[in-house]
Amino acid sequence: MNYPNQVARIDAQLASVACTADQAGVTLVRRTLEELDDRWYGKFVVGVYGSLADAPDIEAVIPAATAIELLRGYCRLRSELLVQVTDERAHSLSHDESTALLAGDYLYTSAYSLLDSLGYPALGACSEILTDVLMDVTAAFVTGYRQQSPSKLDSTAFFDATTGTIGEGAALLGATLARAEENKYESIARVGRGYSTSRQIRRILGADPGLFKVVPRLIDESKLQTHADFWRENAEVALCDLSTTTDVTPLRLLVEANE
Repeated sequence: MNYPNQVARIDAQLASVACTADQAGVTLVRRTLEELDDRWYGKFVVGVYGSLADAPDIEAVIPAATAIELLRGYCRLRSELLVQVTDERAHSLSHDESTALLAGDYLYTSAYSLLDSLGYPALGACSEILTDVLMDVTAAFVTGYRQQSPSKLDSTAFFDATTGTIGEGAALLGATLARAEENKYESIARVGRGYSTSRQIRRILGADPGLFKVVPRLIDESKLQTHADFWRENAEVALCDLSTTTDVTPLRLLVEANE
């Protein structure tokens, strides 16, 4: 699986969205997409599809891979805005609220627009997956940043409902486009949620403490580390289950190279 080649295709579609947004005066879209330091979720769509499809046509799934990256950008931007308006701690965020809301809307509507090229019935199924991700992540932000007692916030649940949900959505997009057997969906969802949650927690815990982090206001690092280990092991078991009937080499190469 030539992931660099697929990333170039995803980047090209993202650049097209950013260019159109620039022309519409929504320049924050470009900045948000450029701040994402990898295309892990888009590559995950490709990796799942490449592992499960009988005769993979990678070019056909690039719109879905790009769509999940756009949704990821929307979630990042919306979370930054919520931090900006609710967190009294020092941070470097200075988004104009109206501009940030407009850019966020542009990102997620562009994600749906990209799916148009998939055609029926994949369009309907993939749109439903994006909608489920969007609703779950939005609910998590409301709970995480607006509740009156942040000390009671379960940070593990926050990561499950945000990063984990996006990872599961990426996995389900790949499985849907591969027309995977129904009995494989539960395992592939666990793979997506598990690796995504574990990876993001480890990245947060290993980051420079001076850098701004888009995370719940109060976190228990020991608890989060344990939670990351749990999800990593859970994802490994699910991937092993899939490997008994499927060649998951493309997916395994991805998760091993992007820990």
